[in-house]
Amino acid sequence: MKLFLCGGGCGEQTAAVLRVFNAHIDHEKPLLYIPLAMPEEQHTLDECYEWVKGELSEVDIPSIEMVRSYEELAAKNLSDYGAIFIGGGNTFELLKGMKDSGAFAKMEEYIKNDGVVMGGSAGAIIFGKDIMPAIAMDPNDVALEDTAGFNVLDDCSIFAHYTNEWNPEAHVRFTKFMEKYSSENEAVYALPEEDTIFINGDQVQVIGDRPYYFFENGTREKKMAELRNELTDNEWPLEYIDHDVRQNMTERMETERLILRPIRQEDTDEIYNCWMHDPDVSRYMMWTAGDMNTAREFVEFELGNIEKDDWYRWIITDKNTVIIGTCLLYFDEEFDAWDISYNLGKKYWGHGYITEAMKKVIEYAFRTIKAKEIVAFHAVENPASGRVIEKLGFTYEKEIPFECNIGETKARFYRIKNPDM
Repeated sequence: MKLFLCGGGCGEQTAAVLRVFNAHIDHEKPLLYIPLAMPEEQHTLDECYEWVKGELSEVDIPSIEMVRSYEELAAKNLSDYGAIFIGGGNTFELLKGMKDSGAFAKMEEYIKNDGVVMGGSAGAIIFGKDIMPAIAMDPNDVALEDTAGFNVLDDCSIFAHYTNEWNPEAHVRFTKFMEKYSSENEAVYALPEEDTIFINGDQVQVIGDRPYYFFENGTREKKMAELRNELTDNEWPLEYIDHDVRQNMTERMETERLILRPIRQEDTDEIYNCWMHDPDVSRYMMWTAGDMNTAREFVEFELGNIEKDDWYRWIITDKNTVIIGTCLLYFDEEFDAWDISYNLGKKYWGHGYITEAMKKVIEYAFRTIKAKEIVAFHAVENPASGRVIEKLGFTYEKEIPFECNIGETKARFYRIKNPDM
């Protein structure tokens, strides 16, 4: 078999791959195009056909035939075609249609007989061990239960479009999902749109010039393609995100009275003197007031997180640059949402500083990170924090179990949604 499993790219993103594809097909036979994963409300079949003609314009084939139903696909003699192109769309719809119609078994036989297939996005994911990684971006509206794919990658699955979405929240969600999925299930190749897994018999290589990621046992490994495209960064037609390089550094921001800036090593003494030593500040928190070593450990921990895409720590100062507190925006896996936290030195309580600072943080979360929603909670014994949260526009939802320095208690849980999403 000769399979080209693409991360979902098109045009110049796949130009080099199509040259390799062209070298392996039978030029005397037509190509069969399967666009059935694409929802009609997004693109009609006729629109898909026009697209694929342009996409494959440099491929040497006599003609392109398109199927309009899974039943038509199942009735085809696939050996009549020099290659098959399976387009993207909803992965669950594609696999269900192929299995229900009998086309899955025919495709399986075709690839065993050295058939040539190019699959993009959903059309690639179905060739992994299981398509469940796609649930992170595709709804299973067809209620597909048998999600096993063709399993051509030594019991590994595939995820597409990884690192091409500019929305940082999507990156965080996809990454955390893949870490959890691979810790409980099989390993996953997470491909950017520019990369393609090329399976030629028993040989597996990745064609492209962008890092792809391999998730296994809950860990993520960055890898480079074995067959590199000779393109420079400036020549790539679409934006790309290197997931190991943080794209949205913690910005320095100002309000009427305050400065919010990234944490620095030299902040340790002021952090200790401002709040880290004070049990009154930590009373309803999950951290414990301590000595100078506690402050040093806090700063080291935060500096270690400074390039993470799901962790944004600010030091709050007045306009004279005196540290008065801190605040945090982070992705909370327990609630599958962005969360906030804050501390203020006791001498600065009662002046509205936290409300002023957190308004700016929420604006940043919605505008820059594109967070869909933010959650917040506070110990029921700390109503002052609740008043801050309510002033910020959060809506109370429920009480949840909570443990802090006063012991096991309850917390009031709130949520605010991005008004632009």
